[in-house]
Amino acid sequence: MLTEQGENWYHDAHWENVVVAQAELDSEPHHSPLFYATRDAAGEGARNCWPLLPEHQSARRLLLTEHAAGRPMFCSAASMDVDSYIGWGTSSSVDGTFYLYRYDSSPCGGYGKCTFVLRRRRCEQLDVIPDDPTALPAHICVKPEF
Repeated sequence: MLTEQGENWYHDAHWENVVVAQAELDSEPHHSPLFYATRDAAGEGARNCWPLLPEHQSARRLLLTEHAAGRPMFCSAASMDVDSYIGWGTSSSVDGTFYLYRYDSSPCGGYGKCTFVLRRRRCEQLDVIPDDPTALPAHICVKPEF
């Protein structure tokens, strides 16, 4: 699936479903499936990049800096949309695998009408960290754009 602007992060055909164990969801119900999926993919000892640290002006710079340093990390955020929580996330493992995530707590509209949808896609090309520490990278991932 391509748009006139090129490949984009939300095209379903390129995303795989992520399953989170119910026992994990039950153990700490204040966390979303998105949190567990990003944390588990990053691996034990991974840094939780949320909330973002004050010395980083941008989530994009922080995520790219951590990945470039070879430090496993994960980050996820969700907020209430019209009728469900919509979220995004990233994970970077010690082997360098970088995933993008998207989450909808109730894709059929309205809380409790259906189960959540959590999908991920591997980032094939990360953006470049600008040399200027005040400059922000345009994206986290260039392919697909995110």
